[in-house]
Amino acid sequence: MSFILAFVLPAQAQAQAQKWQAVQGTIVDEKGEPVIGATVKVEGTNAGTITDISGHFKINVLPKAKLNISYVGYISQTITDLNNPRIVLAEDLMKLDEVVVVGYGAQKMKNVTGAIETIAPKDI
Repeated sequence: MSFILAFVLPAQAQAQAQKWQAVQGTIVDEKGEPVIGATVKVEGTNAGTITDISGHFKINVLPKAKLNISYVGYISQTITDLNNPRIVLAEDLMKLDEVVVVGYGAQKMKNVTGAIETIAPKDI
């Protein structure tokens, strides 16, 4: 039993010696508007966070970590420069055909496979 501990303890001490660093930044779209709720994940781990209402995020990482940034409708990015406080996401134009919004017409309820909401013109 002590033979195994001889190898485990140095590995634990080495892992604790690595310094965590706080990385923070802002994620915006191509127009400079903040991206609210974008996912910021440390590559190879389960650690992650999301951006706030101003597009800001803060996460603790080990040195030389990579961050994966993703948001629906935008091209995902992997960031290696953790000193860059501003990340610009580009729209993914190829995925725009996945969402269809119909604002006119009539269909029978049995033919619809989704959610339906009826709004009176005066409520708009």
